[in-house]
Amino acid sequence: MKWFKLFILLLVVFKTKAQLQAPLNISPKMGDSLNRAQYFEDLPLLQKITFLDDALNIAHHANRLEGIVSVTQPISFVYDNLNNEERLLVYYPVYHSAADSLFSQYNKHNIILTESEWNIKREVLENQHLKNIAELQQKEISIKNKLLLVSIIAMLLMCAVAIVMYRSFQLKKKREDSVLNQKLAEAEACSLRIQMNQLIKLQQIRSQIACDLHDDIGSSLSSIMLMSELAKKRREETESYFEQIKETAGKIIESMNDIVWAINPDNDTMEQLLIRMQRFAGSLLDKKNIALDFKACTSLTSVKLTMEERKNLYLIFKETIHNAFKYAECNKVTTRVKQQDSNILMTIKDNGKGFDTTQNNAGNGLKNILKRVEEIRGELNLVSFVSQGTTLILAFTPTCMCS
Repeated sequence: MKWFKLFILLLVVFKTKAQLQAPLNISPKMGDSLNRAQYFEDLPLLQKITFLDDALNIAHHANRLEGIVSVTQPISFVYDNLNNEERLLVYYPVYHSAADSLFSQYNKHNIILTESEWNIKREVLENQHLKNIAELQQKEISIKNKLLLVSIIAMLLMCAVAIVMYRSFQLKKKREDSVLNQKLAEAEACSLRIQMNQLIKLQQIRSQIACDLHDDIGSSLSSIMLMSELAKKRREETESYFEQIKETAGKIIESMNDIVWAINPDNDTMEQLLIRMQRFAGSLLDKKNIALDFKACTSLTSVKLTMEERKNLYLIFKETIHNAFKYAECNKVTTRVKQQDSNILMTIKDNGKGFDTTQNNAGNGLKNILKRVEEIRGELNLVSFVSQGTTLILAFTPTCMCS
């Protein structure tokens, strides 16, 4: 029972503590009865109850919730001291109901105040928001004006740059046209120089062919005429003269074939030259059963020679093979043709009797070889010892390999 009373009292204390913070609005008569009951401790409890009941009646009559709450609390303490639980339970619901009503009124009043404050704050916030929007709009207008100004300046700058670029382009075009015209003039002059060089070269080729025909064929024909006259006068030696005439005519035909072959542009490659060299050497050396060892580097097959280079290289080779065939008394001729850097290197070696290079043995054949080496701007090295054979080494740089 005591725990139940304590629970009721604590509930009353804690619930009314927050509700009765504000000053109570009670009447003077009700206040006088309430003061008598609360502050005169020497009054009997029943007397206190009388004063409190008077105050409660006044509060009920005036419908003052503050008074009801203020009176029912001390009545509850009095009945608690009297251990009258029945009366205590009667006044507690009255207190609870009045306190709840008063609390609701306080809450409603606080809600109204809160709503008013919120409305004021909302208006302030809305005004601030509108002000902020106006400031943002003003800033946007300012930014747009600045952007417009920047755009106008940028457009003016772009127009200025475009004008400058156009003028620069015009000047550049004029310079390029001038350079192009100059290059065209130079190209035309170069083309004329090339044509002139080609005409000069063609004239040189014609002159060289005429010189070769005059030197080889002219002298051979003169020999034929001379031998024909001698054959008429010396009939006992006619057969010998006719044999010489036949041999000379064969040389003329061979020289003509060499000249025609050298002029033909189909024979510009080194491959065609190597084939002709091998065929000539093989057919000639076979007549004396002289073995031929002929080898050439495969990288040379696509090298192109000029007509002069082709003709001179072939005639140098031909003259050397003739010398080996006629004078060397050899049984083997070795030929190597290879590429060394940008040079063509040709080596012709026989195992014949050789000769002493310190003595003046330079016949027409060697003189012709030296002349043709000079025409192709080559270098010749002739090595020979008595009874040890002869070696001829030729090195020259073709025109197509000149840097």
